[in-house]
Amino acid sequence: MSVYHRFYVKTKYPRQVEQIIISILGGDAWLYPNGRGEFLRPVSVVHEGKITICPARDVVGNLVDLQSTDVIGTEATSTWFAGVLSRLRKRVAGPEEVMSPSSGETRWYWLDSMIDCDSPEARQVARGLYVSELVDVVAEDNDVSGDRPGDVARIINVEHYLVDTTTG
Repeated sequence: MSVYHRFYVKTKYPRQVEQIIISILGGDAWLYPNGRGEFLRPVSVVHEGKITICPARDVVGNLVDLQSTDVIGTEATSTWFAGVLSRLRKRVAGPEEVMSPSSGETRWYWLDSMIDCDSPEARQVARGLYVSELVDVVAEDNDVSGDRPGDVARIINVEHYLVDTTTG
């Protein structure tokens, strides 16, 4: 059984960033599109710190977009989960930090892919996203370390093992 990386991208330009990822990977065979053919899916972040982010997840670990109430990774939507997570987000972040992104605003997206952990492809995507001028912040976790509500993703910086050229 493989363990796959999950990349989280904070950007104003999700479709252009998708093209960067596709270019890096030499095609989209590693990626799972949503119903609209998009590879980067909106995701809400409960907390954003200097070294980690906490993506919103429902009680079984599915990623959630609080703005649209989508439970990512399933076809269901849940107003109940969105309400609970929205209250949690306000409690953790404080009401002044909770923003509702609109079109053209910088927000977080999740890349649904089958990129193996610590693979050459993971390193290439991490480095490409980290240096891109279209990406404000990039973070990562995987489908083992980030499968429960409250699990965090690490923000990729120059010292992150996927970007550090001295480690691989």
